[in-house]
Amino acid sequence: MLVDYPRETLERELDVASYFISSSNFEKFVNKLTSDADVFAPVIINDRPRLKKIDASNITSIDLGSYRTSDPIKSVFLKAREDVSSYFNGDKNVPTSSKSKVIFCKSCDIAALAFEDRFFLGEIIDPFYAKERNDVIVIGSDCGDVIATCHCSILGVKPYPERDFDINLSVVADGYLVDVGSDKGKKLIDGNNLLFVDPTTSQKDQQIMKRQDMLDKVNDINKKYTYKLSLDEIVKRGLESEAWRGIAKSCTECGGCNISCPTCTCFLLYDEKSGSDNVRSRQWDSCMKAGYAKVAGGANTRPMLFRRTQNRWQCKFDYMFDKYGTYACSGCGRCTEVCMAKIDLREALLDLEKKLALSVKLE
Repeated sequence: MLVDYPRETLERELDVASYFISSSNFEKFVNKLTSDADVFAPVIINDRPRLKKIDASNITSIDLGSYRTSDPIKSVFLKAREDVSSYFNGDKNVPTSSKSKVIFCKSCDIAALAFEDRFFLGEIIDPFYAKERNDVIVIGSDCGDVIATCHCSILGVKPYPERDFDINLSVVADGYLVDVGSDKGKKLIDGNNLLFVDPTTSQKDQQIMKRQDMLDKVNDINKKYTYKLSLDEIVKRGLESEAWRGIAKSCTECGGCNISCPTCTCFLLYDEKSGSDNVRSRQWDSCMKAGYAKVAGGANTRPMLFRRTQNRWQCKFDYMFDKYGTYACSGCGRCTEVCMAKIDLREALLDLEKKLALSVKLE
């Protein structure tokens, strides 16, 4: 189910690029951003891009020419652990607006952020997520590299952002080609207009060639993962498949797949004593752990690991698809990268489709 992106499509998209900023002016631009907002951008640490807070000391370390960061973008909006209420002391702990943020991220994380927004700002608004999400500038950047676990193409996401960003940066010689994606982005450019100039034809051509190269690479990495059914159909039809036992057989229940996933939304609420106060806190939860479905009386609706494995895939490709019309997966590949058991989501879906009941005809 790979998505084919012909070169002529890229050529049509070329018209959206409207500015160029040099590397030296980019540093000035980011430096100005840090004076008004908390800025988060990729920095290479131990040969891997990590999402770090930027200040004057590390502006020159920003690297937009690699693949997505190891840290999921949700870590900026949802703290791994935070106090959400204190009680019996009259303090209601109503969240107040935080400092504005600027986040540099790749296409898969931008797609994941769009999903998180639907979930936390939809029918029921999460006030703590809303507080952190308020007044955020999203700056996308094209992937300049891919790794073996990247599979955005399977999910119909390209290795460069197409929507849901304020501005996007494509690395070209001596600087960046800039696409404007929103009114907020245009205001950002206008407010720093001395730093941006019109792009040249050569710079536009570089963008096309680099994007095509990344598309070719990510498609080549995933060429073996061709599915006859849509991913939601595979999971829906395979609910009682024995494949789940095989997928879960080597799982260590570390929960790394959940914690690294930019679209996982589950959290745990618990109460504890903190000094003279009683505090209610929440932290990221993992549906792969044995206690996830346990209730107060001790009953557990998913005591078997293979059932929890099934539930995780079902949540991403069945429940969320039915509710939002999109998969809760953007193809970042972090789950496969961090898995100690080397469980590959793509392989699991392929195996599940192969082992569907013989009565299911794949055309």
